[in-house]
Amino acid sequence: MVNDISLRDVLRDDLNAGLGIYHAKPPSSMAPVMVTLDELGAGWDGDHVHARMCSWVNGRLIGRPNTAWT
Repeated sequence: MVNDISLRDVLRDDLNAGLGIYHAKPPSSMAPVMVTLDELGAGWDGDHVHARMCSWVNGRLIGRPNTAWT
């Protein structure tokens, strides 16, 4: 699981200055998570994950994105 962040205010300013996206993408953090395909069950279609991924911090739900491709 990767937490990919874009700094939108920095991105806008850098793009306007012709600098690209380098400054707007700080280092990403990764969580030590591993799930096998058999654990995904119906959430694995043979090619992509189609499931909800819940993220918790200190017992508080902070995110529940749907990983299905649309």
